[in-house]
Amino acid sequence: MKGRALRTLAVGYLAVLVLALTLAPWLATHAPERQNRDCPCAGPGRHYLLGTDELGRDVWSRLLQGGRISLGAGLIAAGLSVGLGLLAGAAAGLSRGLLRRMVLALAELFLSVPWLYLLLAIRAFLPLTLGPGQVLLLVSAVIGAAGWARPGRLFAQMAAEVREREYVEAAESFGAGRWHLMKRHLLPELLPLAATQFLLLLPGYVLAEVTLTLFGLGVGEPAASWGNLLAPLRHPATAANCLQLAAPLPVLALLVLSCELLGRERASE
Repeated sequence: MKGRALRTLAVGYLAVLVLALTLAPWLATHAPERQNRDCPCAGPGRHYLLGTDELGRDVWSRLLQGGRISLGAGLIAAGLSVGLGLLAGAAAGLSRGLLRRMVLALAELFLSVPWLYLLLAIRAFLPLTLGPGQVLLLVSAVIGAAGWARPGRLFAQMAAEVREREYVEAAESFGAGRWHLMKRHLLPELLPLAATQFLLLLPGYVLAEVTLTLFGLGVGEPAASWGNLLAPLRHPATAANCLQLAAPLPVLALLVLSCELLGRERASE
C-alpha cells in the first residue's frame, strides 16, 4: 500500500510538473526577461509570487521558463542516449563476433571517462556565440551522445540473452535475417528496459544541463534556465539577499526522487 501511494505521488508530481511547464506562457505572471531595477531581490508577494532576482526579474516566471529549457534538454538527451544505446546494444547482441567486441570495448572506454569533465571539455571547444535554441540542442546532443554507453551495455547483455533463446535460434535456423530477428524478437524485449533506462537517466541529464549552465557553458542570459537561475547564488551577498533564487532546488530534488522511484520499481518488475 505504501509503495502504491509513493508511486501515485511520483506520477502525480511528474504530471503536474510537465503540465505546468507546458502551460508556462500562460502561468507566468511577467515576461521572464523583463527587469524591474526598482525591485531587486524583492521577497515573495502578491505582485511577484516568488520574489525577484538581483535584476528585478520575476523568479516564478523564470522558474517556469527555465524548466522548459532544462527539462527539455534532459528529455532530448535521455532520448538520444537511450536510442543510441538501443541501436548499439541490439547490434552487439545480434553479433557474436568482432562487432560485439568492438561495441562493448567502446562502451567500457566511455564508462571509464569521467563524464562531467568530458562534457565540459567538449562544450568548451564548441562555439559560444549561439542562440538559446541552438545551445539547447547542442548541449542536449553532447550530453546524450556522451551517455549512451551505460544503457548500451545493458541492452547488449539482454540482447545476447534473447539471442540464445530457443525460439530465436529456431527462427534463425529457418532463415530469418538479422532485421527480422531485431524487429520481431529483440526490440519487443528491449523496449521495456529502454523505458526504465529513460526514467533513470532523465534526472541526471537535467542536472548535467544545470551544471553546464552554472559553469557558463549552457544557455546564457538573458534566457532563463534552472542553471542560470541558480548561478548568482555562487556569490555570498546574492545568496544572502536572494534566497528565492534557490527555487529550482526542491523542484529538481522531487524530479530526481520521482524518476528514481518509478525507474527502480520498473526495474524490479
